[in-house]
Amino acid sequence: MRRIFHLIVGGLAFLLAGSLPVGAQDSQWDFVYDGDILPQTIIDEGGASWQPISGETNGQAAYESIVMGADAQVGGVWLRLDDNSTPNSNASAWARGYYFGVNSYSKWSGKMTLVMRIKDLGTNSEKSVMDIQLLNADQTLGWYWTLGHVADSAAGPAGWEYGQTNDGRNANGRSDVRTGNYNQWTIIRINIVDEIPGDNYSRITAWQNGNLVYDSPRANDLAIGDFGNIAFRRTSGGLTQKMAIDWVRMDFDGAYPPDEGPLTPNGGSDSPGWDFVYNGDRLPQTIIDEGGVDWQPRSGEINGRPSYESINPVLFEPQVGATWLRLDDNSINPDIDPPSSSNWARGYRFGTDIYDKWNGRMTLVMRIKDLGTDSQKSVVDITNSAGNYWTLGHVAASAEGPAGWEFGQTNDSRNANGLSDVRTGGSGEFVVIRITIIDDVPGDGQSRIRAWQNGTLVYDSVRTDDISIGEFGEIAFRRTSGGNQQKMEIDWVVMKFGNAWEPGRGSETPAGRFDGYFTEQTELGLDPSEYVNGAFGMDTFGAIRVARGSNVGAGVNHLFAVDENGVPTQFNMFYFGFDVYRDLELVANPQDNITGVLALDKFAGVHTLTVTGPGLIATGPGVPISSPSMGPAIDYTLGLGDYNAAHLDRRVSLPFFAISASDGSSVPLDLDFLNLTDLAGSDNAIARDIEVAVDWRPSTNAFQGYYILDVFGGIHYINNAEILGMLAKPENKVGYDRVVTSEGEIVVKEPIGFQKFFDIFNFKPRYLVDYVGENPTDNALRRSPAPYFDPATGNAFPFARDLEVMVRFEQVTRPTIDQSLVRNQLAIDEGINVDNIFQPITMDERRLDVSSTAYAQSVAITNGYAILDGFGAVHTLVEDENGNPIPAPWENPVNGMMDPSVDAPYFFREMAIDIELMPNGGGYCLLTRLGQVFVVNARGKTAADNFVQPGIELRLPIFGFDAARDLTLVPDKDGKIIGMYVLDRFGTIHRAGQVGKLPSSVLFFSNGNASDLEISPYIRPVSPPSSN
Repeated sequence: MRRIFHLIVGGLAFLLAGSLPVGAQDSQWDFVYDGDILPQTIIDEGGASWQPISGETNGQAAYESIVMGADAQVGGVWLRLDDNSTPNSNASAWARGYYFGVNSYSKWSGKMTLVMRIKDLGTNSEKSVMDIQLLNADQTLGWYWTLGHVADSAAGPAGWEYGQTNDGRNANGRSDVRTGNYNQWTIIRINIVDEIPGDNYSRITAWQNGNLVYDSPRANDLAIGDFGNIAFRRTSGGLTQKMAIDWVRMDFDGAYPPDEGPLTPNGGSDSPGWDFVYNGDRLPQTIIDEGGVDWQPRSGEINGRPSYESINPVLFEPQVGATWLRLDDNSINPDIDPPSSSNWARGYRFGTDIYDKWNGRMTLVMRIKDLGTDSQKSVVDITNSAGNYWTLGHVAASAEGPAGWEFGQTNDSRNANGLSDVRTGGSGEFVVIRITIIDDVPGDGQSRIRAWQNGTLVYDSVRTDDISIGEFGEIAFRRTSGGNQQKMEIDWVVMKFGNAWEPGRGSETPAGRFDGYFTEQTELGLDPSEYVNGAFGMDTFGAIRVARGSNVGAGVNHLFAVDENGVPTQFNMFYFGFDVYRDLELVANPQDNITGVLALDKFAGVHTLTVTGPGLIATGPGVPISSPSMGPAIDYTLGLGDYNAAHLDRRVSLPFFAISASDGSSVPLDLDFLNLTDLAGSDNAIARDIEVAVDWRPSTNAFQGYYILDVFGGIHYINNAEILGMLAKPENKVGYDRVVTSEGEIVVKEPIGFQKFFDIFNFKPRYLVDYVGENPTDNALRRSPAPYFDPATGNAFPFARDLEVMVRFEQVTRPTIDQSLVRNQLAIDEGINVDNIFQPITMDERRLDVSSTAYAQSVAITNGYAILDGFGAVHTLVEDENGNPIPAPWENPVNGMMDPSVDAPYFFREMAIDIELMPNGGGYCLLTRLGQVFVVNARGKTAADNFVQPGIELRLPIFGFDAARDLTLVPDKDGKIIGMYVLDRFGTIHRAGQVGKLPSSVLFFSNGNASDLEISPYIRPVSPPSSN
């Protein structure tokens, strides 16, 4: 699905979110109206986007007007006061009817999004506001669907009604869903999907203020060629219909639900604004003194001294406004000493002017810093009408836990009936705390409170207190008592009654809708996790940084060792100091410990580091021996000289892109030298990616060599010299026919050595045969194998961007003697010393333990690869266990091309930069240079098959300029994605999902040349049997 999403972060964006024209985003909509000019004026001036509705042109323009004022989020407001009390009179008081977006109807391809901000000002009957019509086979207009507003009645409240009439416009689907919201600005979003002409099926979905309110299958067709029009209707029959329209956006490229698609003037969300906003720029007491109604002193806590509260406009500390500083030292007994000498702050209730809006749901979000307390102290109290409900506090460090925040802070009647005392730390730093309360049923003795800290759920408690409609008490910042200290700083507070928005839902905060979860990078250590316990980052100069979790000791694996400045001690050898590196790859053993690092430079040089100790866990990488004298290693250059000296007749070489100079030296080549920089993605490198050839079967090694991708789509396979020498034998380089056309023309010749390699390792050193479908045509047979953009042919297009190894899954078994003997003998027959290629590894017993995170009923072995080009196309070469070409999971088995049902993106311009395959084989994720992540689910799969939490890719920011460099997926033991990271070129790592924060203080490259991010443990290539 093509998705365009931008996460607004920071104070300025928050302040402007409700009133800022979205500018460039408007160009992504097919129709834009900002309420600043009457439709009739647009028509009179020759505009093509509006047209009058036949039979509804005799209304009086006096009953329509443009109102410019604070109500508008953008432009003005188009006011329609439509009173059709004298419908047959020339003096009738009704407005005109208009079709809108008419110059875009030809773009209809089966998907549409319509979003508008609109206010119902009253009707005395059920009245259609907006009609969507279809085109009949005879080219006449027919009904499809309506939106209306209705008067208050026994059927429901005044306001909006979806599927508003019971005639042919709606009766074949779900009708008459009333949602209220009379006389309030409402954002209405409507999606229509009908991609199959003539099937008598379509679907219309509608949201109000971001909440799904209508979802109906239709027995009408509105497929390609069937679209009629969309209109704002006038009323009829002597009835009134009054409304105001702020803005309208419409797009025929996709059906975007809330939080997806281009921005609207409301920002990235359809949700209404906050009921209460405080920006830390004024003292509450000042607001009260000046007559403000949203703050009130808390009874019994008014005799504190204002001198212990101040506004602190420290540069860079506030996200918006300033910060309210409270230094509350209640060491003087308030019952003895006069108020003039007391050292405590006052207590305040806040949001007091909206308490009457309480309907059983609430969202409170605040950015706040604990500056220290010497005791367990309540900071925020939320009470019901009985005076009890819940508290948030901060605490001093103790045996119970670290200093910082405590959710459900007391054990008295305010909290004891639910989950209490959850400590989360965070002392001395700003955190974003979000609290939601839900109690929809009065008097049932049950409610629920949940809390998040920096976007992570930390508290979820069912309560035996009621706080439903009519039972709300107050929300207050408390002062301390009893001679204890309580010091804190408050940046901002926002609150909404009527909605319980978890992170990612509802209106923006100054930290974004995700509470800064994906942008704040202040933590110095890595959150321990069973899925990610370390990370490696590299820039193009060769600087490598590492981060490790507390469960990966540097003494166990010295790849994570750092010096006193936090610089890794093992990677000095990689640093060149100029633009040269392009990719980093990690090698792991069966225990998921990193045992080697491969760094690719842009000329195809591979720089390696192999772990040989200390510690038994990290010793023995389980890789081929490159030389009998070297032991296990991943540097295949080590034994190359010895091999070539002993085999002068079939010497081998590793790829390196260079030419010989007149003095005999080698001059490295790049695209600048070749004058081939167009379509190169602002990168002059020829070598683009390195990928390990995965082989996790217990009878072989963790991997068998690696592939290098060049920018023209060429694939270069690397292994030790003996294996490359076997492929280089003259008799093994002879090709045999794999595919011929119906005329007998040979299309593909594959070297015999490839089949011999396959017999030994059960995968290929290169893949040449493209799957062409069940009944291929000659044209299909001529589809070019990789390299796709061969400079030797004169068609040198530097399109290739990324390579991913594809795998098949084999059932986990312990090593069998028969299997090893057969494979060993085949290698011996080819003159290979099997001691140099097979270092059998012990099967990790955890893989057979269902309770273990390492449990795997099947393991992965290479069976092809996918090449991403700069336009977003994915070219795959993949074979089954018998060496037969097969379609990729996202390709159509009939013709071998990309299956339209998977909705894969294609950009028609150079945008794509990285692709990551789903470890369970269920699809892939694609990253653009602008930061967009596209999810492509395989045929018959959905996001729920591939993600623990679908939609997490939408939580990542879109930069809007060339910034994104790398995407990393993090799977669980079943191969489902639990989270993802995006690396930008400045070294900042953005995350989504259930993954640990990677500290920018370690993984940060301020030179703008950050290149790659790799995580530890190495992604486990496992899958349940259903994916075999």
